[in-house]
Amino acid sequence: VIARTIIEEMHLPVHLKTVVPREGGRSDAFGSKSQIYEARGIIFKILVDNHGIFNGSDEYCAKSGGHAIRGSREYLKLCDYTNSRVIIPLQTVVDWFGFRILASAKVPLMSHTFEGSEMHEVNADLIMGTADRGQHVLNKNRDLDSEMGRIANELNLAKHYVKGESDLGARSLYSSVDLRGYENINGNFCLLNFWRSFPSEHPSYTSHLPRSHRGMSIFWRMLRPEFVAKFCNPLSPDANTQMAADLADTALHQKNISDATNFLLNKIIPSLADEIANMKLERDKFGGFGIDVTAVMHRAGINIRHLGIVRAHFWRKIDGGADIKFGTSRVVTHKSFIAQGVRRGSKLKIGQDYYRVSTDRKKEFNSSELHLDRPFGGNSCSCTDEVFAGEVSNDENSERVRALLLAEMVARTMKNIARQHLRSLCLREKCSSEHLMRIILADHLNTLTGSNSNTEEMWTEHLYFGLSERFGNCIISRADRFSLFDRTRSMLVYMVNRFSIMLGIEIKEETIKSFSHYPDYYHFMISDIKFVHARTKHNIYSAEFADAMILSARSKLTSTTSYSFEVKFDNPLVYWSFSDSKTSSYAHNEGSLGEIMGGKYSGKEELE
Repeated sequence: VIARTIIEEMHLPVHLKTVVPREGGRSDAFGSKSQIYEARGIIFKILVDNHGIFNGSDEYCAKSGGHAIRGSREYLKLCDYTNSRVIIPLQTVVDWFGFRILASAKVPLMSHTFEGSEMHEVNADLIMGTADRGQHVLNKNRDLDSEMGRIANELNLAKHYVKGESDLGARSLYSSVDLRGYENINGNFCLLNFWRSFPSEHPSYTSHLPRSHRGMSIFWRMLRPEFVAKFCNPLSPDANTQMAADLADTALHQKNISDATNFLLNKIIPSLADEIANMKLERDKFGGFGIDVTAVMHRAGINIRHLGIVRAHFWRKIDGGADIKFGTSRVVTHKSFIAQGVRRGSKLKIGQDYYRVSTDRKKEFNSSELHLDRPFGGNSCSCTDEVFAGEVSNDENSERVRALLLAEMVARTMKNIARQHLRSLCLREKCSSEHLMRIILADHLNTLTGSNSNTEEMWTEHLYFGLSERFGNCIISRADRFSLFDRTRSMLVYMVNRFSIMLGIEIKEETIKSFSHYPDYYHFMISDIKFVHARTKHNIYSAEFADAMILSARSKLTSTTSYSFEVKFDNPLVYWSFSDSKTSSYAHNEGSLGEIMGGKYSGKEELE
């Protein structure tokens, strides 16, 4: 509720806000002097990029909140408060009206001391990390360093050297320089700022994704903890940053990051694609054929941004046909195979035989000609249309899986476009009413179904380029740009469902039934949206939450199965529990005969 209030009052002057921002700090998009708020022991931070770290993208800045939740969750798993002095704050992110807020429990960094009758606030000492934007890096407590070493060993993070801009010498850390450690008055260590807990991908090895200006993608394209934990070498969270450059171990850690990125792309992703290809799919399109795309990807340690390259491993037909002669490796293409995602080394199926596109740089590879890795063994053919490209061992499910993954990417891209429109509306109109949000969301639902007047422009321009920006150039060929809308019709119900879930839209049941029967060009009205909920993610480890729920259930069971409960369950005529007050002279009967069988204490009894 507080996070929603902060967002809804962003356009108001400070003196009219319900929750007042902190003094100082950087100005936000509305002219406030801070993006940080505090209420009820919780720190709220609006995640917008006013400082340029994310190349001006609020969408990428919002990802830092997700990284913070993920990082603090992994640290929280390993910090048992009964055995560890390390305190990790509970955190959650709240998505509302296109904005994201990171909410963190306030940790005990301040203490109070008295000098005579005067009370003074004492701040906890920063003993690890940097708090001055990289000017100085600290690591001056051996006990905390030992704890961080234990945690890093579990997370597979490497000890590495870093050097602040104004530091004379380098220091070693187990964590990112942005992770700050404090020692409070009780001798406990409080950790803050988890958004760079894990290393980033090496941008030079993800050629399928667009390059970012100034190489800033290292601040939002992080490796997932599931992948980092199982990689063969420990990885440095600072390997790609300037603060770890030109030091004794720089080359080693950069090589490990490069190897990790290559391993992810060339081993983990093909392995997952093959696993999906051999799954037994259900018929239900609404539920994605029984595949939870997000869960499957994250379990394997693969980021959602690599959905495009996962999809490229599944078999698809190459349009245009080709001329091939027996005994030669030369293939003359009638349509560009390159524009359809074929690269050097790609696997092709021609007839019933499998080949690879030659990786020999001396052989031609262009829009009208390519060479196979060995001579063609089938009958010579002109304009054969039996050419397929893919990698997985089983092509039975390829068509449905490709449709599912494309639908997932379209839904996610449309989600981000809708959030961008909501943010722009809030900035332009200085208003963030729920009614306006319903109008925008209904408009984007209709763009998915095709009933919106600007559907063609949205699909051929915003969605097409949005897909390439977020998932890479291997999503859909340039030639298929104008058929993108038609290619996704079979998964329309799935896309609307995923779009609604990701934006917290609750559609009326009767509307869902009507839409499910006739989805094409269905027109959603504002009144079809029952509720719009704020979306939240937290850092509470699910196993710990489950343990707490079990303990709560056991305590309730114990309270209802006491001795008194067991006696009363048999419905006795007379039951004196002798639990009356010590000053009472009357003994109540709790049996079925009631107070008629009550009695009096003689005064000589001894009650335990």
